[in-house]
Amino acid sequence: MKSKIVGIISKDAGAANQIAHYILKNSGQYLFALQEPALSIFTQILGDISILELDEVVQTSDEIITGSGWTSDFEWEGIRKGRKNGKKVITHLDHWINYMERFIRHSETNLPDELWVSDEYSEKIAVGLFKETKVIRRPDYYLQNQLKQVNKFRLAQSKAEVRKKQRVLFLSEPRIEYSKSGEVTCIDKGHDLEMEFISLIESSMINDLDIRIRPHPSEIKRETRNHFSKISKSDSLRTPLSIDLAWADIVVGIDSYALFVSDNARIPTASIACWLGRDITIPRGNIKFLQKSELVEFLRAE
Repeated sequence: MKSKIVGIISKDAGAANQIAHYILKNSGQYLFALQEPALSIFTQILGDISILELDEVVQTSDEIITGSGWTSDFEWEGIRKGRKNGKKVITHLDHWINYMERFIRHSETNLPDELWVSDEYSEKIAVGLFKETKVIRRPDYYLQNQLKQVNKFRLAQSKAEVRKKQRVLFLSEPRIEYSKSGEVTCIDKGHDLEMEFISLIESSMINDLDIRIRPHPSEIKRETRNHFSKISKSDSLRTPLSIDLAWADIVVGIDSYALFVSDNARIPTASIACWLGRDITIPRGNIKFLQKSELVEFLRAE
């Protein structure tokens, strides 16, 4: 029996991690149409792969799996063209926000035949929103892999190592978000909070901290920012998240999936989303929500 050819159409970082780890667990014939940051993510996880044009993947594949970003039209076009050509289309939903907006461009809605989610929270949201679309809950292979790697790197660290400074990892956020109208709105609240965080550390007179800034995967082409003497910004875009998490004693972020991974890895984790006057959209778990003075005290206490 001829094996099924599965086309992969991906750009968004979150779904790219989920789909690439799914492929690791499910061997088969795959064709790839990828754009950054997904291209770097797939290459890092799967090794060298051949990249085709989106139309060629749609035409050649028996079925299609797409990501679900809302900051570009690439994956949306993959869904639209796949459905138009009579191919079964599956879309992997990542994160827990803006689900409907992922499928609307210029008042046109294109939904896949099937939606994949990776936890009970996303399943509940998807089932409530997409009543006519099949929703399937898949294992979160990406999270499983991250937790396994974090534990491995922690064990590999020398127990005899003496450190005078506490290690704090800051997880940055993407530059672009999607507005509720379905149109792209360019904002940089993540950068604003990152700079506020760094300024707070500089002015707090806590001298026994080693700070590392981890850019968001969507920042691949963004110029490195480091204007403060106490902050060491490693080349984290080429460093697996698990290595940065294993390095950290404390993780601070806003609302990213990486913050969710940190909390699941049982690292003391804090969100500063409240500095914007809003809650987080990721599952809360044991994440602390800290204003500036509370964060300073938290870092001193830890």
